[in-house]
Amino acid sequence: MRQQITREFGIEDRWPVVSEAFEQWVLEDTFPAGRPDFTRAGVQLVDDVEPYELMKLRLLNASHQVMSYLGLLDGATYVHEVCRDPLFAEFLLGYMHEEAKPTLRPVPGVDLDEYCAELMRRFRSEAIKDTLVRQVVDASDRIPKFLLPVIRDRLSAGGNVSRAILVVAAWSRFIERTRSAHHGPVLVDKRSADLNAAVVAEASTPGAFLDYEPVFGDLNGNGTLREQFAAARRSLDELGARGAMVAAMKVGG
Repeated sequence: MRQQITREFGIEDRWPVVSEAFEQWVLEDTFPAGRPDFTRAGVQLVDDVEPYELMKLRLLNASHQVMSYLGLLDGATYVHEVCRDPLFAEFLLGYMHEEAKPTLRPVPGVDLDEYCAELMRRFRSEAIKDTLVRQVVDASDRIPKFLLPVIRDRLSAGGNVSRAILVVAAWSRFIERTRSAHHGPVLVDKRSADLNAAVVAEASTPGAFLDYEPVFGDLNGNGTLREQFAAARRSLDELGARGAMVAAMKVGG
């Protein structure tokens, strides 16, 4: 990379940083004292930023969680590695289209199908070499913001959410694995002690992991979630990550 930059641009960069070409800036146009012409820099100014925020949280950010725990349980390391795998790609797109998208409001000026396709193109890029373990740091903050709102909305509407629930089950199995592994990924989370206690309780009382209120809140009382979560954990035990994904997709149709 250093030699390529020197050759193509005549610059000696001792520590080049690779980034992706995609960028998107969306601002709510409610500036009481005026504003610069942000549009000249490519900023999209909108009347209501919430639909764009939810799109990012539930499609982009939640997808990081969807791929990471199952990928780690399957022995993968990189984002592009799992997203180039046909099974993982099918599972991830199924989450986007069948579980996350139905919870979103219309996003003015955005084709959500194309947005999902663009996400997959970005995830498959080898240039960044983003790791799955980076994406699971402080999961007890990320999952309640990105993934659990999808589960809550879909359960309230009576919709299928088998993929997202499998991801929560895979998170719990990942925590168990980090407890017993002498090498490999470690649990990096400010609530690690409580999460470890929750998976210990889960071993003797199925569904106890969901009783951890700082993460799951009132979702722990949802009988459908508890039943499907326990079934997803059994599926991971009996079929492994890949087999459990296939089973969850069959439920989703």
